[in-house]
Amino acid sequence: MKRSSSSGAVKPSEIHAGLVKLGLKPGQAAIGEGAKAKGPQVEVLLEFKTAEGKLATLPLEKCLVHRESGKSPAPLQWRFTGSAMKQPDPEKDDQVYGADLTGTLLSLFPVTDACVLQTQLTMEDEPNYRLETNAAILPPEGTEVRLILRPKNR
Repeated sequence: MKRSSSSGAVKPSEIHAGLVKLGLKPGQAAIGEGAKAKGPQVEVLLEFKTAEGKLATLPLEKCLVHRESGKSPAPLQWRFTGSAMKQPDPEKDDQVYGADLTGTLLSLFPVTDACVLQTQLTMEDEPNYRLETNAAILPPEGTEVRLILRPKNR
């Protein structure tokens, strides 16, 4: 995928377009109590070099831990929902890809429809998912990490 700016950032809409080019059709983002994300499943992986210099590729949830238990959450089902379109200026009719406005690529819970991927989790699950990054696995801050998104079950 082509990078969108000199900072190397890729817009969420570009990631959306890349997933469509892979043959995926976006579903629907969930927002609010009881709502569930719809769309094809996508694996979300992080790839980085370990302290030993080996290449590690891990599902995103393995890079997170519950604050209390220190254990990784159960595997998550990431859904390609696509983002809702938003009207940034109420005085104009222009609509933009909502995730580009917020910069939100992923959402664990249905708190926004301005994202590209959401999990199967609902707001009822939120109290059980007090997560933080797994410092025991992840490289030091500032280390280059590659985000890999690939269709699941294809």
